[in-house]
Amino acid sequence: MGKIIGKMFCAMTTAADQKRLRTQTLPTGAEKVAEECYTPDNHPLQRVSIYRPEGIEGLLPVIFDVHGGGWYYGDHNLNFHYDRTLAAQGYVVVGVGYRLAPEATYVDQLRDVAKALCYVVEHAPRFGIDLSRAFLTGDSAGGHLSSLLLRTTVDHDYRVSLQVDEVPVHIRAVCFTCGAHHPTNMAKIPLARAFFGSVIGKGYRRSPYYDLADFRLPEGLEGVPPMLFTTCYGDFLRKDVLQSFEETHSAGYDCRLLFREEQTNHKLGHVYNVLCPEWEESIETNQAMLDFFEESLLD
Repeated sequence: MGKIIGKMFCAMTTAADQKRLRTQTLPTGAEKVAEECYTPDNHPLQRVSIYRPEGIEGLLPVIFDVHGGGWYYGDHNLNFHYDRTLAAQGYVVVGVGYRLAPEATYVDQLRDVAKALCYVVEHAPRFGIDLSRAFLTGDSAGGHLSSLLLRTTVDHDYRVSLQVDEVPVHIRAVCFTCGAHHPTNMAKIPLARAFFGSVIGKGYRRSPYYDLADFRLPEGLEGVPPMLFTTCYGDFLRKDVLQSFEETHSAGYDCRLLFREEQTNHKLGHVYNVLCPEWEESIETNQAMLDFFEESLLD
């Protein structure tokens, strides 16, 4: 049943993406300079895409972008409009791919994301990356994975419990875009087990990884970077985002919320600034993220 629901979800998402892309023009000012596999297995989904601004040489800050897609959909090229848009502002942008459900659980995907970052860090000079200016972002399911990855960088016991590789770079700031930070909330919805069973893993609620699936930072962790949570009035995950922001803020960490509640020229929905980076609202949101990143360098 889970595989059937996953295939239906992917088919609907693919159709929506194809329809959207037919109306969009490829952003200018940046180009893909590399596409490489980060494991020796040469798995087609364990790949990264590297984007750089055109005409700019030398070392540049890096943004690691973990794509969304409900844990079942997408690859390292899914956010190519968004990644090019960010790269044109003077960044190396790394589109991070990972294996998908039902082949991979969220833990497998998290391990993939960590391996991808380790690979890029190892090859940073070749890509022209300044590792002293490293940032992380992710949208939807990618927001979930990037938030868990963040925790592995500051919580040794959590990283060891999930058997995730240690990422040898200091992340200066993070932006979670419409993140699905609490998958167990959704997994409690009737009939959701068919979808989330493959994401959580064998045994579902009895899985040893079930209680580790949600993003929560225990109080008192050191080295936690500033975090920006973004959502909007039309985001079906806005309650999840707001819950995660409140929990993180209450735990005493440096975090901010960008919540677009007002009606605008476009109907804003889930990950609007990633899907349609050319919209004026998206430009404002994405610039706010970049400003947040740059502000973290002043500390």
